[in-house]
Amino acid sequence: MGAIGLAALGFYAWVKAAWALGSTIGIRDVAEWERVFGELPDFERWLALEGTVVLALLGAILLLLILADERTPLGRGGWRRLIRGAGWIAAVPLGLYAVLALVVTVAQVVSGEPSPLAPWVSFGVYLAFLAYAATLVIANRVTARR
Repeated sequence: MGAIGLAALGFYAWVKAAWALGSTIGIRDVAEWERVFGELPDFERWLALEGTVVLALLGAILLLLILADERTPLGRGGWRRLIRGAGWIAAVPLGLYAVLALVVTVAQVVSGEPSPLAPWVSFGVYLAFLAYAATLVIANRVTARR
C-alpha cells in the first residue's frame, strides 16, 4: 500500500527535479515555459520547482509516519492522532484537486487547447496526486483499526 503512494510521489519529484536541473522533458513549448518561469520572482520559481520536491519528500515522510508500527514512539498516543490528522488534512484537498485537475486536463486535450506541457506530464502528475491522496486515506483507515 505505501509503495504506491511513495512511487506516485517519486514520479512527481522526478519530473520537478528534472525541470529544476534544466531538463525540458515533457515540455512542448520551451519558449513559453521559459517566459512564464522567467517572469516569476526567485522565491516563487524556487517554490514551483525545488520547493515542490521538498514537499514531496515531506509527503513521503508523512505517509511513512502514518504507517509506523504502534511499537514505535510515533506510532501511538497523541503523536498518532496528530500524524493521522495531518494525513487527512493532506489527503482530502489533494484528492479533490487531483480529480478537478484531471477533468480540466481531459477537457484541454479533447478541445485541442494548446499547453506548454505534454499531456503525459499533466495526466501523470494529477494521477500521482490522486494515487498519493488515496494511499493516505487507505493508510489512515487501516491504521485506525490498530
